[in-house]
Amino acid sequence: MQENSPHRGLSNMQKKLDGKKVSAQILGKLKQELVDKKLKLTLGIILVGDDEWSRVYIKQKKEAGAEIGVDVKIFEYPANISVRKLRAEVSQIAKRHDINGLIVQLHLPDELKAHEQRILNTIPLNKDVDVLSERAVGKLTAGVSPVIPPTIAGILRLLEEYKIDISGKHIAIIGNGPLVGRPAEAILTNMRYMGPITLITWDAQKYAEHIAQADIVISGVSKSPNLIQANMLKKGAIVIDAAGNLDHQAIPKTSFYTPKIGGVGPMTVAMLFFNLIALHKQNKKTA
Repeated sequence: MQENSPHRGLSNMQKKLDGKKVSAQILGKLKQELVDKKLKLTLGIILVGDDEWSRVYIKQKKEAGAEIGVDVKIFEYPANISVRKLRAEVSQIAKRHDINGLIVQLHLPDELKAHEQRILNTIPLNKDVDVLSERAVGKLTAGVSPVIPPTIAGILRLLEEYKIDISGKHIAIIGNGPLVGRPAEAILTNMRYMGPITLITWDAQKYAEHIAQADIVISGVSKSPNLIQANMLKKGAIVIDAAGNLDHQAIPKTSFYTPKIGGVGPMTVAMLFFNLIALHKQNKKTA
């Protein structure tokens, strides 16, 4: 972005993309839709083990569900559960008529990480609100999925709300994970995005050089705080930080950024419930 950019001189507060505020608006509309249509929906969450951050994320979902009138049921299992037993449990829960959407809370315990995709594949398409089973990802890649992964949906909605035009911009996506990196690339490809897209794995050689070329950086590398430093960014870059990767000292170099708290996280939760309602409506049409 050039020195005569209209965003030059904005304070950190003015630059902030406020996901907390926008997500509250989305949840308000979802609540009204549920009231108007007299819908009583339930989201099921599978929690394996006792990961502290998983419980934090689940608490956020329970609070959002309570706010809009969606019941959130937690199904807890020990970390040493077998893959076979867990898949059977997920399958049984998915068959319940009182469960409208189902997620497996990530990250799974170390003992199960190698089998993560097999476990996620147990969730049927019509209840896969996270869009993480291979069948759901296949539909997403083909551009025929009725919903898109909540984190990416939240990012796109946030950019739209702040009227940020991404067309033709060089986008760098840091991380190749199932929650941010891979779905972001798939969705931008399906949108026939005409600008350059660079997918950067966290250990890619010269990744800083790739970031320096980007107008927009979308980052989702877990457990990598302050990965994005000021000297890596182009002046005026837009940074969408979905995993706490942006160094606070780099904020003045951005034109817009998402904060570590109240940025992408609340948007992800809001769009999870958006997907729950969207899949329910889709299921009603095909019933």
